[in-house]
Amino acid sequence: MIAYLRIAILAGAASFGSQAMAQDLEILHWWTSGGEAKSMEVLKKMYREKSNAHLKESNIRGGGGFNAMKALKSRAASGTPPAIVQMKGPEIQEWGQQGFLTSLNEVAKEEKWEQKVPDVIASYMKHKNNWVAVPVNVHRVNWLWYNKELFAKYKATPPKTLDELFALADKMKAKGDLPFAHGGQPWQDATVFEAIFLATAGPELHKRLFVEQDEKALDDPRVKTVFENFRRYVSYLDSNRAGLDWDKATEMVISKRAAMQIMGDWAKGEFLKAHAVPDKNFGCVAVPGTDGLFSFNVDSFVFFETKSATSKKAQNQFASIVMSEPFQIEFNRNKGSIPAVLDVPLQDFDSCAKLSKEDFVKASKTGGLLPSYSHQMALNVDMINSLAEVVSVFAQSQMTAEEGVRNFKKVFKGNKI
Repeated sequence: MIAYLRIAILAGAASFGSQAMAQDLEILHWWTSGGEAKSMEVLKKMYREKSNAHLKESNIRGGGGFNAMKALKSRAASGTPPAIVQMKGPEIQEWGQQGFLTSLNEVAKEEKWEQKVPDVIASYMKHKNNWVAVPVNVHRVNWLWYNKELFAKYKATPPKTLDELFALADKMKAKGDLPFAHGGQPWQDATVFEAIFLATAGPELHKRLFVEQDEKALDDPRVKTVFENFRRYVSYLDSNRAGLDWDKATEMVISKRAAMQIMGDWAKGEFLKAHAVPDKNFGCVAVPGTDGLFSFNVDSFVFFETKSATSKKAQNQFASIVMSEPFQIEFNRNKGSIPAVLDVPLQDFDSCAKLSKEDFVKASKTGGLLPSYSHQMALNVDMINSLAEVVSVFAQSQMTAEEGVRNFKKVFKGNKI
């Protein structure tokens, strides 16, 4: 599909260039929730102030970015691609291999990005050693968020293991409190499944399966246990969750309608937007059983080739803004993440962000830094969608753990489920 699109995108580049004469840039993204939209306003404001031009948004809600990627392929096929696209992981390389992306080496060299960005992040931003993208943030995916007042009601402290987590959930359920807020969408199911996978099977099996794509890893009996633990987690969820967006689930924790949520730290942006205070109204800990592990998701902006020199200049200016300390600070404080430029000071960040950076640095030294497969950092989009569908169907049915494992095997073999 991408190979076919190359002809269309180059054919449409000249027409797009006329739009960029005033250095206005179109940006395609999927940040549409409250905290995310606030973060985008920061970016638009900074670009307008620096360039006296505007960012024209094409924002596509839903699907954890999958809907936006569908829209991008359609736009490219029609020869009207945006200049900048929010994108992650291996998908950057797929577009780069087909020659769609433009080099940012000039501004990267001038601003010494090599010294600013950790290698594990920079590797995603380059294609054939050329900078083609800029990192916006580092999200930790394996977070447990909890309402402090509800925890106090049960005299509970943050659980250290899945068994402790489920024991606390049993107490809450017995008293009529909803233990977990959870939306009814496949990508949300996959997010929690991955966290439970790490807590149950550990980082080495995660790497074998989701990074190295060794399907023999599925024969390990711990994978079956992952499905069993995920089944137990599902037993604590609201039966009316179908179609619920992740930010609406976060609101349930904020308003004490649920005690906990397993979600990446973009959820923190919703707490902060609601004026909830870390350590007072809500708490943050690694998902029980994953202490010392950091499942990461790096948002980035990728730059598409155009035929306009003016547009190229505007792209470089945009990239420079994203990599600047003022942007990295203000954007990430709103978004809930930590800066991708890790020498950016965090004295004005909250305790959850400081813990995130501390754990990121520790995990990078111990082998606990893991690309999140469920958030497009390890697998291609088609495989992610297929695995998410397996997990989602499992959550909504009486499928056995053995059937869940078999369906995973079908996905890794490229077969239909």
